[in-house]
Amino acid sequence: MTDREFAPLFRSAEDYVLLWERCQNFTRAAKLQRAITNPNFKNLRR
Repeated sequence: MTDREFAPLFRSAEDYVLLWERCQNFTRAAKLQRAITNPNFKNLRR
């Protein structure tokens, strides 16, 4: 994607931070789901 295409995603620093917070939350949820479905999964803190 070009800078112009990304511009609407990052109109402010707050939008940028919110985007990364959502990505981190998604990652945590995915790890938790793996831990629930796979009893051998031990890496919840990364």
